[in-house]
Amino acid sequence: ALTDVFVKEQLLTEGIFTGSTKGTFEGTLAEVGSLAVGESAVLTFEYQISEEAEGGTAIYNIVTTEGTTEPALDPMVPEFPDGTPNYLPDETVSDTDDEVVYVETVPAGMTVTKYSVDEGVRTEQAGAEFTLYAAEEVKNLHGTVIYTAGQEIETAISGEDGTAHFITDVPVGIYRITETKAPAGHYSSGKEIVFEVNKAQHNDNIHYLSFRDYVENAITAVHVKLVDDMTGNELAGASLQVTDPEGNPVEAWVTKTSDGYTIKGLELDTQYTITEIMPRDGYLTDFTGASMTSENGVIAEAHGAQISFMLTDVKTGVTEDGKINKTTIPEITRIILENPFVTGEVRVNKDGEMLESWTLLDKVAAFVKSLFQYGRKPLEDVEFTVYAAEDIIHPDGVTGLVFHKGDIVATDVRSIQSPAVRKTDNLGMVSFEGMYLGSYEIVETAAAEGFVRDTEPRAFTLAYV
Repeated sequence: ALTDVFVKEQLLTEGIFTGSTKGTFEGTLAEVGSLAVGESAVLTFEYQISEEAEGGTAIYNIVTTEGTTEPALDPMVPEFPDGTPNYLPDETVSDTDDEVVYVETVPAGMTVTKYSVDEGVRTEQAGAEFTLYAAEEVKNLHGTVIYTAGQEIETAISGEDGTAHFITDVPVGIYRITETKAPAGHYSSGKEIVFEVNKAQHNDNIHYLSFRDYVENAITAVHVKLVDDMTGNELAGASLQVTDPEGNPVEAWVTKTSDGYTIKGLELDTQYTITEIMPRDGYLTDFTGASMTSENGVIAEAHGAQISFMLTDVKTGVTEDGKINKTTIPEITRIILENPFVTGEVRVNKDGEMLESWTLLDKVAAFVKSLFQYGRKPLEDVEFTVYAAEDIIHPDGVTGLVFHKGDIVATDVRSIQSPAVRKTDNLGMVSFEGMYLGSYEIVETAAAEGFVRDTEPRAFTLAYV
């Protein structure tokens, strides 16, 4: 234990002790008194930094503490021969603590720092507009009204460091700052900052102190995913582009099977257009379907390889400690676009002679045709079957194998499938529509009555180049 404990500030002689949990204080000296083992005292010291102090100026502080130990029995010889206590000699103990404080200067007036919030990460953001208003009627010392309640005083815009500075010297009063324009690509904030300039903070009626606060804005985000319109599997290798209302490119990418692509920072209440520049191999640049999942987005009807959408603003809320309320940030907008894959058609004309030739006649947007011609009298009820000449792989690149080599394949693969086994009509014609692209063999599997079956397979390929 210690007695006669005192604390003294050695260097900052213009400062004063303003509080202590024990003892008395005056000026730069605090007399704590006695302290038991394990007991502590908390003191408060105030020092006014000069307004002329430049940023980076070092202010040195040294505090000394002294006290006298209370009488304590000698643990080795606690008593004298006559039985009286044997106390250890009193001892003065001391300690010193030194600190260096560096001056940080900020502009006089009120400042607001703007932060962009992207998945919880904050970065300074330029381009936000803030307006300073009088929260109540403001008068000067003579009672003259300087600002009426709600009067706009000044507008400031955040710079590259995210800070918006208000330079107006305002009298004693209550003021509020609101965001009047969010930075591009961000949702607006509902935060209102109130600064109270009162007499206790300075000695005249002009505000020279610095008040600082911050506002957070959530960045906009749109997730785009291109899928097969039948399997729903994501399509890789297509080229997509987003343009603004003037047709200027905003974002472009080549699709991957990585759960879509996210575009951030699109402006609100602005119509954007997604255009498919080039499809995945084996697909068409045609959006056969489009859907949007969004709290604040709208999407138009697709027209060919283009579709438009727009996000509307949502004013986010704030928590009690002034941070953005994450529950009020709109969920990411999700757009799913669908592409159709190309199918092919093969057509056979059968008469009583052997096959002379086959020609790839027609290749249009949605299918490829191959025509087999025979030169004589048409034969009805001749059965033909189409087999896979190679493994047939689904064009989405994800589904995988649809027919093994040698399998009887299917027609109408984009609707109700049926085996590729058909007979010629009364014109000797038979066709197989809606087949996957790939290499095939067509075989006459049943001849017309009175005719010999042609057993030689004919190879052909359905391709989209």
